[in-house]
Amino acid sequence: MVDSILLQQRMRQVREMQLDILRGSVIFWESLGTKVPDLAVVLAAGQELQRLLREVDSMYQVMLEQQPAHVPLLRAYGDFLIRLAGQPHRATDCLNKAERLEAVRAVRPPEDRATSFEFGLQRPLADAAVDRSANVLVSAAERNLGEILDASPAACRMVGLPLERVRGQSVSFLFP
Repeated sequence: MVDSILLQQRMRQVREMQLDILRGSVIFWESLGTKVPDLAVVLAAGQELQRLLREVDSMYQVMLEQQPAHVPLLRAYGDFLIRLAGQPHRATDCLNKAERLEAVRAVRPPEDRATSFEFGLQRPLADAAVDRSANVLVSAAERNLGEILDASPAACRMVGLPLERVRGQSVSFLFP
């Protein structure tokens, strides 16, 4: 949740900076368009544009280090690289990664919710001990509710069957 809020704040800041880049571009080109351009103004505007471009690029890279599979962020970065930074090759890489991630997500079914059971007590899977305790991962999805998705070696030893025979069984198989 905190990561999401920070990402939204950074994205807002990046959008504002991109507007500054567009405004700076107008100033730069307007100063060049005069009969006798003031080179100090042109140079200052160009340096400010370079600074803003580097800063926005750096901010995108930091955000992508934290959330490398965030498709909207990848698309926004690709758009920035094409429209403002003039780096179509980097943009293509970024946009292709976003498309690959979307394709994988479209093919893969939604992840099943699952719960771990240890000696009949229900608790979140992340809290389950993995080493020597008998743990069973059971689906909580409607389409395969109660199906055993995985089991620890200790759980398999308790029922006297290999994992291949335990997987796919109903949880009631463990509690006759």
